[in-house]
Amino acid sequence: MRVERIQMFLSHFPNLKPDFPQCDLDGNYEPQQHRASTGERWCVEPFSGAQVPNTRTAADQEPAQCEELSSSTISS
Repeated sequence: MRVERIQMFLSHFPNLKPDFPQCDLDGNYEPQQHRASTGERWCVEPFSGAQVPNTRTAADQEPAQCEELSSSTISS
């Protein structure tokens, strides 16, 4: 896969810490995304990947319950 090749290439440059969106097997965005380099977490819309407002949290904070937000957004 293309992403795996990119990740293998980047493994040779440990100071580079790009963020890749997390997706499920259907290609939709996982409801909770995170930035590995900082530990930040936030919720996104599963189909568009758009960030859900007021859900970004720092590494030392309790993350938002993205699955609950996601299911309520889809059903409305």
